[in-house]
Amino acid sequence: MAARDDESFTAEWFWPAVGMGAAATTLQLLIPAFSLQIFDRVPASGSMETLAALLTAAGVAVAGVAALEIMRARWIANVGAARCAVLGGRALAEAA
Repeated sequence: MAARDDESFTAEWFWPAVGMGAAATTLQLLIPAFSLQIFDRVPASGSMETLAALLTAAGVAVAGVAALEIMRARWIANVGAARCAVLGGRALAEAA
């Protein structure tokens, strides 16, 4: 019975953590794309509006990455604490 609980517990926490990590990694790809767009579009057009729009988009993406990383770290810390409580209780029960 304990093995089945472990499998469902892993499924509950693993995929959300992977999803948050994948989303943060995908957003981090915006930084090189931002650099490419800056050097491709802004000097050619001299448009400050384009520069402002690209800076705004990059700022939102970086803030999104930071938020996702914070959420993922808290998620993993909470899961670790919950798992420690479960396993600690089992270990103490078997040691006694």
